[in-house]
Amino acid sequence: MEFRKKSKLLVKNVNAIKQKVSDFVERYLEVEQFLNIESAFENPIADLEITSKKDVEKAANKVRAVWKIGLNAISNVIDVLEDKEIKVVEIEAPIEFDGFSGWADKKIPVIVINKGYTVERKRLTAFHELGHLLLNLPD
Repeated sequence: MEFRKKSKLLVKNVNAIKQKVSDFVERYLEVEQFLNIESAFENPIADLEITSKKDVEKAANKVRAVWKIGLNAISNVIDVLEDKEIKVVEIEAPIEFDGFSGWADKKIPVIVINKGYTVERKRLTAFHELGHLLLNLPD
């Protein structure tokens, strides 16, 4: 799990958030395993290397096309992400925490967002974190 480098969160808050998310994801995956539900996430732009703004726009358009979400507004971002096998976790956290993304078992994408934010802020954070998961950015 990676937090943004300029985070003002105290170390104890970062550790608490990590523990909450780890516990939640572990329980979630146990339930899926018990119910014989398999997650099969595929990154629709894994083959695209990003070196410019145009590449980012091309990647966004490809995601919209492959996921068949069109160019209109997306009514429920979290539903779309979960339909694509991305686990979205909303947690209560200090206001300094926006969100983060990472991989469970190195294959299951997870996005975590602060439950206390407005719907608009949650949408922005979810898409920001989706970018971290999908985009193949150079170092």
